[in-house]
Amino acid sequence: MEKLRDDHSFPVVKRAVRYCALRLTSRPELAEGAAAMATCRATLRRCEDAYDDALDAKVAATAEVTYRDGRLDRAVAALARDVNAVVDGSTDDPRYQRIFLVSPSEGMRPRGGPEQDRFVQNVLATLEKDDDFADLRKHAVPIGACQRELDEAVARRAGLELAEKRAGRELDIATAEARDTYNQMAHRVALVYPKDAALVDSFFWSAEQVRVARAETPDAPVPLSGAVAEGAAVGAVIQQPANESAKTVKTDKRARRRRRSA
Repeated sequence: MEKLRDDHSFPVVKRAVRYCALRLTSRPELAEGAAAMATCRATLRRCEDAYDDALDAKVAATAEVTYRDGRLDRAVAALARDVNAVVDGSTDDPRYQRIFLVSPSEGMRPRGGPEQDRFVQNVLATLEKDDDFADLRKHAVPIGACQRELDEAVARRAGLELAEKRAGRELDIATAEARDTYNQMAHRVALVYPKDAALVDSFFWSAEQVRVARAETPDAPVPLSGAVAEGAAVGAVIQQPANESAKTVKTDKRARRRRRSA
């Protein structure tokens, strides 16, 4: 029997626990151990579902941030077109340089975040106070509204990011406890069958058992969810913090793949 190590990832642990929980039900004398493994399996499933829900909620919130940021981009772009008309397209004009600390394309490039916030706040302050832009103050209303909506979306996502990190930690804790339960179960089963090592080994997952089962049922479908290279020790999951960049959704997908596949 190969013990589960710290560097065995969640998919490996989940599969081993599932196999052991099912296998132990074949012997009445192992009912207590089967119940313990069933509880362990249920805890893993609950924590995995909670993590997946939290991750997807954050991804969904990121979509809202992206949408709100796009609306703000378009509102600022509309202002930029009118400013260009006022200064005849001259970016060296002092009026242009006062309202745009950097070019609008550069100032609005981040997806939210402090740099974009400062750029927009300067635009709003200049529209309000600079009489050179009195005719363009109508732009302050849509820009201000879009900025507030973006701020609210970012704040909501920040709360969901924390929830995702907490759910990820709970899953990591449950995975570590599952490793311990699984490894200790080998000793408990050995006490029941002290003279039959082969039987004891059969209660615990191994690549060889999977290969034998597949050879006997070659047409059986290969599961897509939680599938891992047999016997492979996959590195621990690293959760990536979310940020305001355009890479957030891609990072979330990579985090999910690391956790759920080998």
